[in-house]
Amino acid sequence: MCKAIVWLSVLCLISCKIPSDPKTKGKEDTKQESTYNATQREFISLLATYDASIMNTQYRVREFPQQLVKFIDSSRVFVNWKGKIENLEVYDVNRNGRAYKSVSMTIGLREPQYKPYSTITFRYNNLFDLSKKNENRVLRQISKLVDVANVYFDGFIVTEKGRIPYYQCSSHSYDFTLLSITDYARTDTLSVALKEKIALNYQVCLQSQKQFRGKMSKSEFNKWMFSQTERASKLTTQLTEEEKQYQNDWFNAKLHEMLY
Repeated sequence: MCKAIVWLSVLCLISCKIPSDPKTKGKEDTKQESTYNATQREFISLLATYDASIMNTQYRVREFPQQLVKFIDSSRVFVNWKGKIENLEVYDVNRNGRAYKSVSMTIGLREPQYKPYSTITFRYNNLFDLSKKNENRVLRQISKLVDVANVYFDGFIVTEKGRIPYYQCSSHSYDFTLLSITDYARTDTLSVALKEKIALNYQVCLQSQKQFRGKMSKSEFNKWMFSQTERASKLTTQLTEEEKQYQNDWFNAKLHEMLY
C-alpha cells in the first residue's frame, strides 16, 4: 500500500484557475446572468423530471438516483454555480491542544425562473486544521463572506458507495464537497490542463477503488499507476500553484468518498 500512496501523491498534484479580479465582479455578474451556467441548468432540469414523476415510484427510487450519479460522474466538478447562503456557522474547536475551525454551511439554489424548485440545497461540513495553513484555501474564502448572501461556487455532490441516498433525492438536499466559493462570478473556467488532470485522477480513483476492493492485484495497480506517471507529470507542469491546491482538495475528497 505504501507504493500505492507514493504513486497517488505523484499523480494527484493539480488545481483550478485563479479567480478573476474582484474589481470586475459587477461586469462578470451581469455576464453570468445572461449566460446562466449550462451544467447548473441541466441539473435543475433533471430534478424537474423527478418532481414531475410523482406517480412513477420505480423512476424515483431506481432510475433517477442512477441518472443523478451518472450526471455527477460525467460533470466531475460543478464550476461557477450560483447559489445563496442559507446557513453558515463557523466556530473554534480544540482537540488535544490543536486548533481547528469547524465550518457548517448550506447553499440553496433559489432562482425565481426555476420555481417551484426552491428547496434545492447543498450541505457542506468540514473541520480545518489551522496548523496546515496552505491547505485552508476554502476556509480563507469563506472568511471573506461576511454579510454575503449570493455566492458562486465549485464542488461536487457526495455519493455513498456510488449512489445517492433516497432521502437526499426526495428532499433535493445533498451532501456536498466545496472546492471554491466567492461573492462574484468568474469569467474563466477550469483550464484545459486542469480538466485533463481531473479526468486522469478520476481514473486513478477508479483503479484505487478496484485495488482496495480486491478486484485488482497490487502489482497490476502499481503497473497501471506507473504507466500514467509521464502524462501526469506533463500535465502538472502546466498548472499554477493555485490549481495544484484546488486539485489536491478535489482528489483527496473524491478518493476518500470512493474508498470509504
